[in-house]
Amino acid sequence: MSTWVVVVVAVPLLGLVMGFSPTLYGICFLYLVKGAPGRRAVVWVSAGLALGCTLLFGLYQFADASVISTYLTSHVRQFVVQRYVDLAAGVLLLASAALLAARSHKDRTSKVNIPSSGDGEAAADKSSRDHDDCSPRTAAALGFTNAYFGSSGFATMYIVARVISTVSPHPLVHGLVYLAFIPTLVGPYLLLAWGWARWPGMATSLTQIYDRIVHRDYHKPLVVGLLIAGLIFLVLGVRGMIIHR
Repeated sequence: MSTWVVVVVAVPLLGLVMGFSPTLYGICFLYLVKGAPGRRAVVWVSAGLALGCTLLFGLYQFADASVISTYLTSHVRQFVVQRYVDLAAGVLLLASAALLAARSHKDRTSKVNIPSSGDGEAAADKSSRDHDDCSPRTAAALGFTNAYFGSSGFATMYIVARVISTVSPHPLVHGLVYLAFIPTLVGPYLLLAWGWARWPGMATSLTQIYDRIVHRDYHKPLVVGLLIAGLIFLVLGVRGMIIHR
């Protein structure tokens, strides 16, 4: 692969792929509605994400990812094929559905009344919680851990390392080419934070959409989904026991 194609096209494109995370976008949006502290927190989220990806990239400079993948896959497969895993998963999912349904019923029937005399104290507590929620340490930790959620992050960073290795056998050159990965990895989050205060119309529209989403009741769909998944796993478990009897 041509060096300029790797630097200009492949590596930045992989940065966009690795950086795209609905979960992380949701976290950043939650920060942004809190104002200036939230915008600073998004910067720390981006820094944490970049650090997590960089550590993975460094690991792949010295470790063979294919060996790690084979080892993990064989052990996971050996565990998953056990028929009792399906039964346990089914029971846990049904129990989760029951707990969620009970909690939903309790939330609908209970009313929380805050005394008027404590309004100032409640506001102070809320302000304190908002400040803590926007702490750099928390924000950076959220970005950092996002790089390790699921298997897609490991796979994408392995591809990044493999593609960059085609440019040169020298690790120093790998590090220089890797710099083309960072802007597209964190750029969308930083651009969102930068534009949030400068385009108030966009911020208002997104905030309204956010309010509608977070105030919608998702208990019923979640309970139904957990019930269906639990029944499916129970059927698979019973079927496995019958076949392997």
